[in-house]
Amino acid sequence: MTTHYFNNSENRLHNELFGAEAFYDLDTTGNQAKALTKIVEGDTCVVATPQGKLVRFSRYIFRRFGLQKDGADKQVQVLFGDLLDSHLLSKAEAAIDIDYGVLFNKKGNFKRASVHVDPARSNMIGERFFGEIPGVPVGSTFDSRIALSSAKVHRPTQAGISGAAKEGADSIVISGGYEDDQDLGDEVVYTGHGGQLNGKQVKDQEMLVGNLALVVSEMEGFPVRVVRGPDKNNSFSPPSGYRYDGLFRVDSHWHEIGKAGFKIWRYRLVKLQAEAVPSEISGVCTEGLPTGENSNPVRKSQTVQRIVRDTKQAKNVKMHYGHACQVCGTRIMTATGPYAEAAHIRPLGAPHNGPDTSDNILCLCPNHHVMFDFGAFSIEDDRSLIGIEGILSIRPGHRIDIKQLAFHREKYSNRTK
Repeated sequence: MTTHYFNNSENRLHNELFGAEAFYDLDTTGNQAKALTKIVEGDTCVVATPQGKLVRFSRYIFRRFGLQKDGADKQVQVLFGDLLDSHLLSKAEAAIDIDYGVLFNKKGNFKRASVHVDPARSNMIGERFFGEIPGVPVGSTFDSRIALSSAKVHRPTQAGISGAAKEGADSIVISGGYEDDQDLGDEVVYTGHGGQLNGKQVKDQEMLVGNLALVVSEMEGFPVRVVRGPDKNNSFSPPSGYRYDGLFRVDSHWHEIGKAGFKIWRYRLVKLQAEAVPSEISGVCTEGLPTGENSNPVRKSQTVQRIVRDTKQAKNVKMHYGHACQVCGTRIMTATGPYAEAAHIRPLGAPHNGPDTSDNILCLCPNHHVMFDFGAFSIEDDRSLIGIEGILSIRPGHRIDIKQLAFHREKYSNRTK
C-alpha cells in the first residue's frame, strides 16, 4: 500500500467540521484534486498538525471520500478513515525522522503541499533485512531511536513495529507503550499497534500494516529483532536508551479484549537461542516469471525457521489415528514412514498455558494444522467445523476437551474480520 503525507498547517479540526473519522480535506480543483486520484482504500495517510513548538503526526487507514462544505461554505473532498496511532515530535526531530522527514524541506521547514510517496519507497525504509545486523551483537545499546534507526536495527523512529503487510516484520521495540504487553524475558506477549490516542487505547485494533506484517513473519518463519527501551515497570528493560536483545520468532497470534475494553491483537514471541538460530540459507527466487531460455534467477539469502512440537502425548494421538488427518483423512507416506502433525487446541506455554494432554491434541495433516493455528477454521462442541465444511473425526478412546475448543473459537476464529 502507498503512504500519503498531508500538512495540516491551518490546524483544521476535521472531525468537528465534517464528522467522526474525518481526518483531512482537499480542494476539488487544481493540484489537490489530482492527489485525490492517487489515494485508494487501504492506503496509509499521515497528517502533520503543528502544536506550538511540536508537531502531532497522526496515521490513518483511508476508507472513503465525502463531498461536503467547510466552515467557509466551500465545497471540498473530505477524507475519512481509521486512526492507527499518533505521535508528538519537535520540528527538529521530525525533519530528520525516517518516517516524517518527507514533509520538510532542507531548511527544516514544512513543505507547503501535501506529498505523495511512491509505493516502493513507502515509509522510506529501503530494503528490509531479516535476522542479525552485521556488526551489531546482542546487547548493543543505543542512546536514541534515531541512533537505533541509523544502525538499521529498527528503522522507524516512532512506530513500534518495523514491517510491511506484504513483506513481514523485521523488528519490534518494547518500551511500555501498550498496557497489555507482557515481558517474560525469553518470551514476550506483544500488543499490536493502532487504536491509540495520546497513549490511551480508544478503539479496536485492526489487522493492518504492522499487525499484518507480524502475522506474515509468523507464517513465513522470519526472525524478528527485539529491542527493549526504558520502562520502569519492566525489569527486563534498560534504565535508559535502547538495547538490542536478539532474534525472536513469532510463535502465535490471537485477538482479545484489552484492559481498556477494546479489541487488540496479541503476539507471542519466543527467543531463538544461539544454538537454535538457523544459519542463513540461499533461496532461489525470480523477479517475475522467466521469459527467456537463459533466465538467471536472482539468488537471495534469508533465514527461515518453523517449530513443530512432538511430545509423547502427541505421538500417542498420531498413532491412535494411524497418522491420518482428523479433518480430511489424508495419510501422508514418506520414505521413513507415515507423517502427520500434532496440533494443540489451546497452545502450550505462556500466556495460554494449554495442557500437554491428549484431550488438547488433534492429529492433522500439515495443511489443516496451519489452517487451524491461523484461525482459518475452528470446531464446534458437536465436532462440526466452522470456516470450512466437514466434521472432525473422533476415534473411540480419544476424548476432546470442549473447554479447549471454546478457547480456540474465542481467541482464533474469524481473525480476518
